[in-house]
Amino acid sequence: IVPPYYQRWWFIAMAAGISLVVLALILQAINKNKYRKRLEFIKMQQELETERQRISRDLHDNMGAYTTALLANVEKFRIQKGESDELIKMKNNADNILNSLRETIWVLNNKEINVADFSDAFKTYCVKALQNFENINFEAGEIIDDNKIMTASEAIHFDKILKEAFQNIIKHSHATQIHFTLISNSSLQFSLADNGKGYNTASKAKGNGLENMRWRAKEAAASLIIESVEDKGSIITIKK
Repeated sequence: IVPPYYQRWWFIAMAAGISLVVLALILQAINKNKYRKRLEFIKMQQELETERQRISRDLHDNMGAYTTALLANVEKFRIQKGESDELIKMKNNADNILNSLRETIWVLNNKEINVADFSDAFKTYCVKALQNFENINFEAGEIIDDNKIMTASEAIHFDKILKEAFQNIIKHSHATQIHFTLISNSSLQFSLADNGKGYNTASKAKGNGLENMRWRAKEAAASLIIESVEDKGSIITIKK
């Protein structure tokens, strides 16, 4: 009895060969798609890096130059007219703008930043900002079991949140103590506490830049916890 053609060895061999060819073509298409996506990702990263460098240069060349010129003019006017409270305030504000620009450029120029370096930069900012606030004591504590790496985007968001909170404290809280804490182990946590007058978190839910701080925390895939008791102080915590 002659078996049907689909049971003969030559047909089985041909079917197996065709199946292998089809499988190879499918795998090749999948690999090509992965390779194409990888190239697109690399291209996007390169474009982001180019844009980051452009922004950094523009900030340095334009805003930095204007702020430096403003400082020079204020100093010239101070020499000509003598000291005054308004001139001192203008100079301090210009100094703060320039320092903030330098810190932003530093973040932009680093693709990745470890939490220890980030913490050191923020503590330096706080100490400089408090030079004219002799009645406020600043302390910092760190527990770094894992010196985590943050992306530039995360660092910028955390930096802006902490600085906004810090400025709110020195401008509005009447605090005499500010404490910054960093904990980096299985998770990452920054907190800024003060012993100021505190406030009702419900009534100020959208005040003093709190809404913007919440937005930044969300963009960094972090949670922002705001706790405050009137006449006892406040604490703002970022967790990721």
